[in-house]
Amino acid sequence: MKENYLAWKVDPRTFDAQWSLRDQMLFLVRFAVLAPSSHNSQPWKFSIKDSTLRLEADRARALPKSDANYRQLFISLGCALKNCLIAADYAGFGATVVYGGEGLDTYAELTLEKKSDHERDPAHLIFAIPRRHTNRNKYATRLPDQAFLTHMSTRVDGETQLFFVDESPEKESLAEYCDYGRCAFSRRAFWLCEIQCDLFRSGYAHVWFWDANPSFIPRIIRLETLQYEQTQ
Repeated sequence: MKENYLAWKVDPRTFDAQWSLRDQMLFLVRFAVLAPSSHNSQPWKFSIKDSTLRLEADRARALPKSDANYRQLFISLGCALKNCLIAADYAGFGATVVYGGEGLDTYAELTLEKKSDHERDPAHLIFAIPRRHTNRNKYATRLPDQAFLTHMSTRVDGETQLFFVDESPEKESLAEYCDYGRCAFSRRAFWLCEIQCDLFRSGYAHVWFWDANPSFIPRIIRLETLQYEQTQ
């Protein structure tokens, strides 16, 4: 179980101990792989050539049943790319990103160039990356403060609409739709099998279920679905 958490033991302040450019780029990758990913599938591959870091999809970690159009896979790759850019900025690199390929062959290449007279920011966002976690508690029953909502509204592009729902009837309706969809999907045997196999491949199921019983995961999901249906 401890090995699953070794990746999180990375300190940005040790970057200067990496002497070669390749070692420095590998250090950036250590932050990239801490990105969130769909079902913790971590569907990314990295390669290094000279001063260029290439990020692409790892087909072996794709989830074609639960993520048929690979939308979640590419969101996961985007999170890894963002983490890498944050780490590069902290380390004093400017990064030029070039995209290429199509479908699962899509890739991003980061070409790094050292900035001159760069000073490290002790409050840099990179320090938040190893602290990121999900507590899986219930969501708060209130909206965030107005300053945050205003800030989020300014980050929306012209093709996106952002709605803040604070009325109980609307929230309850949305929750019902989400629960119905989740439970309907959980009845599909191929989804249970795919998620189960992915959890045990990554080793994280041993953290959640001490007996490492593969049949335990679908049993819990089916029980949760049955309990939901009985309340309707």
